[in-house]
Amino acid sequence: SAREYGDAEQVHRLEGLQIRMQSATRTRPYRIGVMLPLSTTNRRVVQLVRETIDGLRLALVAEQEGRLPRVRPALPDFLNLAGLPEGFEDLAALVGDSPTDNTTLPWQMVFRDSKLNPDHTRKMIRELVKQEQVSAIIGPLTRRTSEAAAEEAQRFRVPLISLSLTQSIPDLGEFVFRNNLSWQQEIEMLLRHAVDYHQAKRFLILYADNRQGREKMRLFWEEAERRGLEIHGAEPFSSEQKSFVSSFDAFTRKLRPLTPEQEETLKELDEDLELEHPFDALFVASGSFSIRSLQIVFPYLEVYGMQDTLILGDSGWHDHALMFATGRRGLRKLVITDDFHLESERPEVREFMALYERMFFFAPTKRRPGNYAAYAYDTAGLLMNLLRGEQNQNPAALKEALLSLSGYPGVTGELRFAENGEVQREMRLLRPRGVSFRALN
Repeated sequence: SAREYGDAEQVHRLEGLQIRMQSATRTRPYRIGVMLPLSTTNRRVVQLVRETIDGLRLALVAEQEGRLPRVRPALPDFLNLAGLPEGFEDLAALVGDSPTDNTTLPWQMVFRDSKLNPDHTRKMIRELVKQEQVSAIIGPLTRRTSEAAAEEAQRFRVPLISLSLTQSIPDLGEFVFRNNLSWQQEIEMLLRHAVDYHQAKRFLILYADNRQGREKMRLFWEEAERRGLEIHGAEPFSSEQKSFVSSFDAFTRKLRPLTPEQEETLKELDEDLELEHPFDALFVASGSFSIRSLQIVFPYLEVYGMQDTLILGDSGWHDHALMFATGRRGLRKLVITDDFHLESERPEVREFMALYERMFFFAPTKRRPGNYAAYAYDTAGLLMNLLRGEQNQNPAALKEALLSLSGYPGVTGELRFAENGEVQREMRLLRPRGVSFRALN
């Protein structure tokens, strides 16, 4: 045998094959695995874990109370119900309904600790598949553990939906999906709005000098060039930066080189060089910086006469601290984007917020739901929707159901998955008004 001949790679492959064959017949359809760094002491990660667990708890309660949104399955071409005549709406609802009574199913979520360790994560994935016989896995949150979990889930051919920010995770296998913010979709939405509604063609970029800020700067630049638009400059900034004079001087060409004749003329006239605005919009990529770090930029917009310039902000701007930031009056035309807007009037969001306030808002912290609560809620809700149908209750069929999904009305918007398992959703465009954000779309 392979074990006797010491062929470790062959043994590993055969063990995976054996487990896949067993999981196809022994999977418990109402049991979902969850992989999170439960023992971490990192404050930021602890917050994300708490938000994720909040979202999962809310999804279970919404499921028990029959409040989850219903999935919209893909229909065959011959059964396209778009444009039905008046009076036939019930037929569309009937076809879209799940065949199983969702109030009687014994849902379970089985948690395992990733310990932020890739090797331990692999071990826990194997345990979830072999011992717990889960039908799907939600998580992990971080890049390295998500990569490890994705490789193992692919080996056992069990669907895994990572909540990592890393967009390359789904590329690790056909059973691997991702549901989190898409930086690429952020950029596309902002540029589409700037061009379609403001006829902007020339752009500046101010970006946080960290991994997220640099990546968003790159994505914005590449997408702008792909659309035939112009980038007239890009300047980095740090969270410790105290002055933006050099950046804004460069943006407004105040520091452009002058010929000796021009310098002599200005001296004779006793005039300063007049500021120019050779751009239509400024994109500010906050990266992971807080509003407190961003607000030092705001007064410069007024000083340099940019109050009426279109300012495009990424999802990092979607923070209620912005409403009380010093110098906000310099942001007359600020438009930001995000995928979760808790003040939305969409019925799915209203239902989610009512449930959240009932369960958590009157706790001593009176906390607001974070984006990870929304991602977890949508992910768990989607899986429970699909697993209600007996035809989806084996890993291969569930994977196909996720890929053929035409839409799920989640709290983060109508979502589906691309062929590579990457989430697709329409981003929200938001503008600060008073003490809240108003949706533009």
